[in-house]
Amino acid sequence: MVYARISSTALSVLASTLLANLVACDVEPDAEFRKNELGGDPVLDESPGGSYCRGCVTDFRVVPSKTPGQAHLDLCVDLSVKRVDNVSGLPGTAGNPAWFAGVDWSLWNSANEQAVCEDCEYQVTSSSLGGHALLRISDLPTAVTDNLSRMNMVLGAGTTSYPENLRDFPSVSISDASGPWSCGNLGNLELTGAPDPGGVGDDEIQPGDEVAAAAVHIAYDWPYGGVRSCSGVLVTPTQVLTAAHCFHDTTAAKHLKISVGEPQPVLNPNEPTIGAVSIARHPSWDGGKPALKFDLAIVELDQAVSVSPVALSGLDPLADCKTTAEVYGFGVGAVAAGPFDWGILRKVGLVAQPKLCVDSGGQHCVDTNTLLPYTPPGGLTADAHGLCHGDSGGPVVATCGGYRQVVGVTAARVLGIPDGRAIPDETPLEPLGAAFAFTRHNVCGRDDAVGFAATRLDGPEVQSWLAETLEWPEIIEIPVSKF
Repeated sequence: MVYARISSTALSVLASTLLANLVACDVEPDAEFRKNELGGDPVLDESPGGSYCRGCVTDFRVVPSKTPGQAHLDLCVDLSVKRVDNVSGLPGTAGNPAWFAGVDWSLWNSANEQAVCEDCEYQVTSSSLGGHALLRISDLPTAVTDNLSRMNMVLGAGTTSYPENLRDFPSVSISDASGPWSCGNLGNLELTGAPDPGGVGDDEIQPGDEVAAAAVHIAYDWPYGGVRSCSGVLVTPTQVLTAAHCFHDTTAAKHLKISVGEPQPVLNPNEPTIGAVSIARHPSWDGGKPALKFDLAIVELDQAVSVSPVALSGLDPLADCKTTAEVYGFGVGAVAAGPFDWGILRKVGLVAQPKLCVDSGGQHCVDTNTLLPYTPPGGLTADAHGLCHGDSGGPVVATCGGYRQVVGVTAARVLGIPDGRAIPDETPLEPLGAAFAFTRHNVCGRDDAVGFAATRLDGPEVQSWLAETLEWPEIIEIPVSKF
């Protein structure tokens, strides 16, 4: 699809104040820098709740210290990334351009789950305005720095330990980049920054698209830092259909910031936003097992919207509809040229699958009684993730009997099980709701996915709930209108 592009601007006066008087990296000319070469990107750590950035730190190196038994750790930081602290700050992130500054953070070795440093103290040893900065953590024990290959930087402080804290708190995935050490143009070194991951193959949204006009972006402050972002769709003038797992247990409806029909809500904070008065989850949804069954919620708005609601289908999508589907959402996308890679409406084409299994033997499969399995038309690869974090709650649209209708609600990514690993009792699903604490380089998803799952709308328990909850229950009759 076509995205609005906003060119990068120079960092604010605050950035200049922060970075202007930095001393150059003082390293002896003959110092030896140790690097651990890796082959390809590893599978991502699990991070279903908190924001997860791959690319905020583009490279690292271990530098020998003059003190025996100690070493320095250098991190190359991308300064084009801004930190997002709360909804009210969107998109005014230029006020805090150095995303690593002003917060406590810890660094963990992913291999052995040991702390490299907690409440890490660092020095910015060099920087390039609007480009990269080099952070140095000095005098670490060599027992800690030996054989480092992958790390996680976790922002904020909490009572949970690593790696459990990855589930809630904003974090950064750090892998040693292949090839020689590089940190942008610092020290006359060549830039080898990691590309933004995203939904490659997004379809263009055409003018007059009724589903896009009714697409809803839902945002609120995530209690552990950042902004929770989900998708939805208008189903009556005052009601939005979305995913139940989008909402934290402590989320109150009055704290939601809702935009209807706005394709770039994170870039246009001055556009009128709508409040909410209630959140009604499906009564059979089990919050302890998100995205397994009945992952649906209705948000009641505080005012009517002058946009035509979409038609909801009661037909069996796997039997009565075309196999191709279109999914709308505000999740992470391939928008590397803009300041944000999330919170911008996109449309992704998918293909319905009558069966989607997570093991090579085909014994453990998605429950198609309650979920609709989908895969991208060209298959799921690391470069074509399809749906991403932030797409949860978005409408899945298929053509049934010549009519475009919403047949499902985006719920989760389906994770594959490698050969030799024990088969779990339940299909491994990763909900696609997420909090975002970074403007760019947000991870689209895990690299071991085999497809996606959406909550079906045609089951009797869902249809009866919709009829009881919606103010216009007649909109679920089939057909309603032809788009």
